Amino acid sequence: MGGLAMWEPGLFLSRGASAMCGNVPNGMMGLAAHGELPRPLNLRKRRISMGLSRARGFTLIELLVVISIIGLLIALLLPAIKKAKETARRSLCLSNVRQVITGCHVYAEENDGYFPENSSGSMNASLTFEVYSTRQSWFGIGHLYHEGIVSDVKVFYCPSQVNEGVLTYPYGWHGDPRIPPGPDGQGRGWLGSAGFYRSVGYFYRIFGQLNPGITVADVKALNQMNTSDVKRPAALVADVFNPSWAHIEQPIGLNVGFTDGHGSFVAPEDEDVDRAILYNGLGDGIRDPFTMLYWEAIDVGDFTELRKAWP
Repeated sequence: MGGLAMWEPGLFLSRGASAMCGNVPNGMMGLAAHGELPRPLNLRKRRISMGLSRARGFTLIELLVVISIIGLLIALLLPAIKKAKETARRSLCLSNVRQVITGCHVYAEENDGYFPENSSGSMNASLTFEVYSTRQSWFGIGHLYHEGIVSDVKVFYCPSQVNEGVLTYPYGWHGDPRIPPGPDGQGRGWLGSAGFYRSVGYFYRIFGQLNPGITVADVKALNQMNTSDVKRPAALVADVFNPSWAHIEQPIGLNVGFTDGHGSFVAPEDEDVDRAILYNGLGDGIRDPFTMLYWEAIDVGDFTELRKAWP
């Protein structure tokens, strides 16, 4: 080729300009004579464009690396997401407790300063999450619903409670959906020893039944709690502190509502949590007096005396 590039037609020259093409090969002079002169092809540009047209895929190793990175990110994020959800549930639970405490004060204003009574001799200290039975009507914080002070029953349930049953909505309130509803159309509740029951997800401090370690004076003092003579804030409503402990993620604790109207998160030591789960899982003669003393420990924020009585 004598160092010549490939040529293609396309350049039109005048007859005079053709004389300038002295370095054009003889075989091309005819084209030049007719006013056409080939021009070089841009082979480098074509090679580049052809290279770009071929898409490059992932190799198996690259794909595995990407999958591994995604898996690692998920593993790192899941605990944070779980913690964020529990934080939101605790906040909603505390809001519920505060609403119940506010309801107790509204009730007290309409009843000479006394909080909802629970003087029935059949109400155990460890079963105050029960708020209604067909044989005994309403008791404890169930009066707040019965009197129309709290209309949304979901306020009575802790969103962190995972043990589905009498402490959760809707079963705790409506009972077995296979049983025909009661007169109010909301379900009859769950069937127990005194007919149909309704229960909530929180403990209420005031109770009525005597047991070893619980005196008549203890019961009377609790049922006479009055907004005007409470010397210091006392715990009145709280998450259940029994084997169905709701807030089991660290920090483990309880949302508690006090007689002065405020609510806060209380975090006992792990051993005091374990103690509550143990003793409140036993019979009435043990769990009732233990529950009464646990309330007193929450009042002062000191579980030392409880540990001595219940090692």
